[in-house]
Amino acid sequence: MKLTTAIAALAPAACHALVGNNWSFENSPDGGLKDITFPMLLTNAPHETQFYFAQQFNFGGTGAMGYTGLQPNPDADGKAKIRGVFSSFTAGTTTTDPNCHDGADGGPGVSCGVIMNGNYSDKIIMVVEHKSGTTWQGTAVDTVTGGSIHVGSWTLPAGTTGILSTQMGFVEDYKGSDGAGCSAMPKTEVSFFNPTTTTAGAGAGVVQKPYEYGDCTGKAGFVVTELEGRPKQLGYLVATCRDRKIKCDGSLPVCLKCQKSQKACCRPGQQLKYVMHSADPTLQQLVIKAEELRDEVTQQNQNKDNWDVLEAKSTVTNNSEIALQNPVVAALFQHYIDFLAPWYDLNDSQNLFTTLVPARALATPILFKALIAFSACHKAGTSSTYDGIGAIYHASCVRDLLAALGDASGELQGDYLAATCLLRSFEILSRGTRHQQHLLGAYAFATSGPIDLSVRGYPQAGTWNYLREEITVALECRRPVRISSPFEFVPTWDMPDDMWANAISHILAKIVNFFFEEETGVGTLAMSTALGTLAKDVASWRAHLPKSFRPFSMAPKLGNPFPSIWMVQRCHIAGAQYCALAEILLALSRQHLSMSASDTMATEDDEACIRDKALEVCGLAYTNDNVAARVNAFGPLAFCGRYLTEESHRSGLIDMLLDFNIPTRWPVQPIIQDLQEHWQSIENP
Repeated sequence: MKLTTAIAALAPAACHALVGNNWSFENSPDGGLKDITFPMLLTNAPHETQFYFAQQFNFGGTGAMGYTGLQPNPDADGKAKIRGVFSSFTAGTTTTDPNCHDGADGGPGVSCGVIMNGNYSDKIIMVVEHKSGTTWQGTAVDTVTGGSIHVGSWTLPAGTTGILSTQMGFVEDYKGSDGAGCSAMPKTEVSFFNPTTTTAGAGAGVVQKPYEYGDCTGKAGFVVTELEGRPKQLGYLVATCRDRKIKCDGSLPVCLKCQKSQKACCRPGQQLKYVMHSADPTLQQLVIKAEELRDEVTQQNQNKDNWDVLEAKSTVTNNSEIALQNPVVAALFQHYIDFLAPWYDLNDSQNLFTTLVPARALATPILFKALIAFSACHKAGTSSTYDGIGAIYHASCVRDLLAALGDASGELQGDYLAATCLLRSFEILSRGTRHQQHLLGAYAFATSGPIDLSVRGYPQAGTWNYLREEITVALECRRPVRISSPFEFVPTWDMPDDMWANAISHILAKIVNFFFEEETGVGTLAMSTALGTLAKDVASWRAHLPKSFRPFSMAPKLGNPFPSIWMVQRCHIAGAQYCALAEILLALSRQHLSMSASDTMATEDDEACIRDKALEVCGLAYTNDNVAARVNAFGPLAFCGRYLTEESHRSGLIDMLLDFNIPTRWPVQPIIQDLQEHWQSIENP
């Protein structure tokens, strides 16, 4: 949506209530809003305890009320400080959160607050989201670094429902200028932006023009600058909505329709395509247009004193030659080449992530920082020497990448794609596949033109890596893959082996989407036809597959509880796993559509297929000692493991995941927990 910014410049005065600004959403969904975010910017606010910049909100059911906002604080330890606040002014509110205490402004309720390191030039969003029951949580998120701070949580009285769709915000002089009156009030400044929510049916949020109220009205030198007006109905501004023939609200960076459907939000004439990775409101609001951050990024790069790990500060530079004079950084660069790069060359016989990416990184600061960030993140699992270095390089890389994405063209396009793939891996290893905050909760896929995926090359290697990463996360999180028109691919039967593996990746992505997406208004016949087309794609791929994809042996491997399937190349392992997984999803889809409900034999065939192919996926992973193929197998194993029925196979999979964690540092515990909970639910329905 377009942003309405109100800047309140307050000259001397002395009271509490100073400025109000009403906010609202277009509609009031049943049950209220399940989340809401309030963006704020304090660029020119003094670093002193004086003012509270806040937004308040009411809840349905009980009339409960809460506040959230920011309070500037004095700098300390050479760092800027901001206090995040999240409060309930409702009697009967309870909390066990260590950031919170009973009482609010001398009355009933609960007050939560946390002092955080913050750059006043960064836009900060205060996120209020429903957790469970009547419990709500407040979070502060820096939209430049992507870092988030838990402010607090509390539980409202029984009967409380969601947040109402309208209320107001305010600016408050909570110190009362120490009783000196309106004339003694120091000048300050704040920008309020439109609130947002992911709640279906709420529509666009708008913050109205601020106004003075209270004893200092007309005495405080109050000034308002409105940067942009109310959002307008933009019809088919988004190409995705136009193609689907649905009305679009034109919200930025992702329209509400694309948020709900989690599709790529593509706009005519724009190079930047935003693809959501989560419906979590905290993550959605971190997707910021690169153009809006250019000035802020420049300021951030001029002030590196905000970074937490001072010992690695001197190594962060746009000059790779200087950075590599540091022996720790040099070791990380070598670690990427020797151990991590092959992960990305899984289906690339040219090995571009091993050969070209390091060479390009020496000349491209964004790519160099992404490479060091990922390498440090991986090494941090074995040595405390690297603690914090990855986070610092990651923060610097993200800032640079946001500022440069709109200019991606030519060879830089490949650099930025490669950098984003490395950052995505950093994100997974540091937080897990279920946390997508480190890359701003979204993958901003920038293209200066269509990428021809029928050939091999630098941008193509990055694109195929992105797709495999998406498949892995989609399978672990059980959600669709985010693919759009740039990923169209038509295979030819004379392709080299690595392109055959890429071809089944593309087919699998479409099958994953068919399985996890719920298409409303589509009849069973149409769904059956679409499923049949996908099944033909897999059958055609298998029928034309080169003989080199056949296992060279089925001899049992010592200790393998699964079928032993020995393959020649790593791309053969990946291709065979993806094909087996595709057949599992097709069989499950047939069952879900009840296509064979009256055919007992067909149903039994599908069940046998699911069982046998799940064992095949596990067997391929266990048999072949290839780290790149095993990294790629985590998603398939997380999904297929749910369909193992024998205890020996289940325990074998758990042991295998734990073994794979040692060299890869992949976060396997969430996978194991999910599998064990699923198996238990089957045994004890």
